[in-house]
Amino acid sequence: MKVEISTLAAGQPDKEKHLIKAVLKPASRYLKIPPRTEISVVLLSASRMQKLNRAYRQKNHPTTTLSFCFRSPFSIKKAFGAQKKDFLGEIFLCLPEIRKFAHKNNLAYSWSVKYHALHSLLHLLDYSHSRKSEREKMETVSQKILKKENAVK
Repeated sequence: MKVEISTLAAGQPDKEKHLIKAVLKPASRYLKIPPRTEISVVLLSASRMQKLNRAYRQKNHPTTTLSFCFRSPFSIKKAFGAQKKDFLGEIFLCLPEIRKFAHKNNLAYSWSVKYHALHSLLHLLDYSHSRKSEREKMETVSQKILKKENAVK
C-alpha cells in the first residue's frame, strides 16, 4: 500500500511520518490490502482539526483523527482486477491531540501515533466501534498488528 503523508501544521514531524509508515505498511499486509492501494495522511494543527471536526461531525473541538473513505473496501476488491491503482481514502491526524491523549492515558507518544494511524486505517476498511462487539473486533485487530509491530505502550 502506498502512503502519502503531508503536513498542514507547524514544524517538521519527520519522526511521526516514520512512525505512521512503520505501522501502516505492515498493517496493510496483515489486512491483505492490495499493494496498489493508496491512502493519504494529513498531519494537522489543532485549529485545523477543530474546523474539520465542526464541519463534518458538528463537534466544535479538535479530535485525534478523522477518516474519509473514498470507496468502500468491497468495491475496491472488485475494482482491483481492472485498475492499476485505487485510492482508498484520507486520514487526518492531529499530533497535538494525539500527544494529549498519550499524556492523559500514560502512554508512549510513539505508540499513540501508531495506534491512531492504524485506528484510522481500520475505519477506512469499514471497521467501527459504535457497538461493543464491533469495538472489541477493532481493538483485537489493532492489538495484533501493534504487537506484531512491537509497538510499546
